[in-house]
Amino acid sequence: MTDECIKKYKHHYPIMSYKERKIIVEALKDVFMVVPQDTFEFAKNLKKKHGIDIIFDSVSHKRKGSDMFFMYDDSISSTIIKERILEASRSREK
Repeated sequence: MTDECIKKYKHHYPIMSYKERKIIVEALKDVFMVVPQDTFEFAKNLKKKHGIDIIFDSVSHKRKGSDMFFMYDDSISSTIIKERILEASRSREK
């Protein structure tokens, strides 16, 4: 999702920009294409417009049109990632 879409959904901008997130996802071995989305409900549009075969989504969202779902794992939550980044930043300042 684009930064603006995330802001609409979560009421704040993401820590990493769309461009940064896209670079990370594109580096994954089996990813063919990363497509920006401006809406939270996206699956049907992606399949029609871009000919995408499989759409992954979180079980907690359960958006229509998604093909595979992954379970929420609180060991990799964004809150924990943010805390680890802040902790690392603080330790470097000392």
